[in-house]
Parts: sequence; C-alpha cells; structure tokens
Amino acid sequence: HDSNGDDGLDKEEAAVFFSHFVAEEGALAEAMAASTMRKSLEASIAMVLGMMGALGGGGEEGQQEAEEMRKAMKADFDKTLAESLESIKTDVAKQLAEYQANKSERDQAAFAVMDTNNDG
Repeated sequence: HDSNGDDGLDKEEAAVFFSHFVAEEGALAEAMAASTMRKSLEASIAMVLGMMGALGGGGEEGQQEAEEMRKAMKADFDKTLAESLESIKTDVAKQLAEYQANKSERDQAAFAVMDTNNDG
C-alpha cells in the first residue's frame, strides 16, 4: 500500500489500505464466528455424550443409544450452525453497507485513531 516507497502511508494510500482492510474484515468476522460456534457446539455434544456415559447405559445398547443421540445432536448442530451463519452474513453485509454509506466519515474517524502523530 506504500506506493511511493516512503515507509509510510499518505492520505490516499491510507484510504486504499483501509478500503482493502474493511473488505477483508467481513470475511474474517464470518470465519471467526463460524469457527467459534462450531467449537462450542461440538464441545456441547461431547459433554452431553460424556454425561450419558457416566450415567450408565454401558454395553452395546448404551453405545447404540449414544450413537443415535450423537447423530440427532449433529443434525441439530448442522441446522443451528447454518441458520447462525446466515444471520452472521446478513449482519456483516448490513455493517458493510452502513460503512460504505458513511465511508468518508468512518475513514476519517479511523485515521484519527491510527494517526497518533497527526502527520496524515
């Protein structure tokens, strides 16, 4: 982004950098949310199945029940994850649209935070 090679970003270079950053940030937010949700739901499934095992129901019948429960929970998990991801995508798209509608003001505010020595 330092197109003039002066080891800094002038206002035009910073504007290009920030536009690229914002464009990538939405995808990052979606990926992080999906990963967090996936890990949380997988941990919940493992915990419930672990509790079932601790409560008894050993043997082949208990294992079959646990497998059926795991499959049912996985189906619910997949549905919940898909619905949540759609919601996250909608939220990210809305936030990006709001940013783009007020791009100049938002960029100026962001630059003011990053430009600690006020040299542009």
